[in-house]
Amino acid sequence: MLKKRSNVGLNVLLKQYLWSQKKRRSQGFTLLDVIVAIVVLTSFTSVAMTAMTSAILLKVRARITSEATNWIQHDLETVRNSAAQFSYSLASDAASGQPSITLASNPGLTAGEQISVGTDATIYTIQSVSGTLIRLTTNLRYSQIAGARILALSKCNATTSQAGFAYVFGQNLPSLANGGTQTISGKNYTLTRQSAVSSTAPYSALKLTYTVTPQGGQTALTTMYTEVIPNAVFQCPGAQ
Repeated sequence: MLKKRSNVGLNVLLKQYLWSQKKRRSQGFTLLDVIVAIVVLTSFTSVAMTAMTSAILLKVRARITSEATNWIQHDLETVRNSAAQFSYSLASDAASGQPSITLASNPGLTAGEQISVGTDATIYTIQSVSGTLIRLTTNLRYSQIAGARILALSKCNATTSQAGFAYVFGQNLPSLANGGTQTISGKNYTLTRQSAVSSTAPYSALKLTYTVTPQGGQTALTTMYTEVIPNAVFQCPGAQ
């Protein structure tokens, strides 16, 4: 009889528990449940927004850096084209027995330098220079036609940095486009190009360092280093 009453009591307690649980579920979420849900949602949203903002900033910076690099590459191509045209040649026919020759251009030949003219293997010394008119210390031995190559032998064998091709080429670099300023994504930037002659004889390579910096700022957006060799170097005896 006692065992039967105990079972009845357990059944009553179980029914009461199930009813209380059903009642709690029917009442919805508690205030604590809502607060926890809000905190979790806010944290998730904050993390997602931070990640999204960082991705956008990185994308914008990558695009600006790409445009700055293209800007440098464009100027570098201009410099390389200038280097490819850097050479010495006759502007007109030169008759034998004449003491003077006229060059198509004269990037840096000076009195006292030694040269050879076209197919003539004779080594001539420059007596004086007046623009593109070169006067020799001895008369030309053989006639040469317009366009004949002039070898700047002294520059080919330069023993000081200012006597080589790189120094002269560095003094005749093309100007930076637009004065070295450009607007990228609504902000103004400045392009600088620094040059220096290589430290190894015969001083034929010109070292270039490019930097793109926001106007009014000090931190460089991007930099690039390269070397350029004027075409006249490859005309020197023994050049490859």
